[in-house]
Amino acid sequence: MTQDNVDQEHTEEMRELQERLRALEEREARRKRSGVAGGALRGLGGLIPGLDTILEGLEESDAFQERLAAINKRVDTELREAPLKEVARDGEPGLQRRSSISARTLAPDRRSSSIPGGVRKGAERPQQKEPSADVFDEGDHLLIIAELPGVEEKDIEIKVRGDKLTLSAQAPGREYLKEVALPCPVEAAAQTSYRNGILQIELTKRER
Repeated sequence: MTQDNVDQEHTEEMRELQERLRALEEREARRKRSGVAGGALRGLGGLIPGLDTILEGLEESDAFQERLAAINKRVDTELREAPLKEVARDGEPGLQRRSSISARTLAPDRRSSSIPGGVRKGAERPQQKEPSADVFDEGDHLLIIAELPGVEEKDIEIKVRGDKLTLSAQAPGREYLKEVALPCPVEAAAQTSYRNGILQIELTKRER
């Protein structure tokens, strides 16, 4: 294969990569626009097998996004008006019970329990996922691009040992773990950037 062919293949790979990154950034932007309702649905998706995949498909629908926007607007309105309704009914501001969260069971003759944060004790952990990751040889360094939607940069942990890279991240409703085999040994220090669910890692090749 000639050098021109190699350069052409590399250019095509980078073009495909840029298109893929753009699509992922758009998808992550839609996730952020979905607000409280979308976050609640994604949390359920992490607990119920298969639901997360269905929700990802629905997020592509404009009608679904409009419905989420309407729900978010209604939630915001009710949160703003709820304290006013309490004062009008009880006749005194600052009632302590307004700040508590009560969870009731459907079964009769059972006492309700106050649950801080609305999280059930003993709730199952989200299903661990293996994110997709691509490795590109850039001459003196390797470029690794991984998809980690739904987490913050502070939630991501990177470990490098010889020719193996381990990625892990954990956030509410999300848990990722990925081991990436590298084509050559690299230095332990890494340069990273994270934006819209896309993690980019640059690793300098170790001199032999």
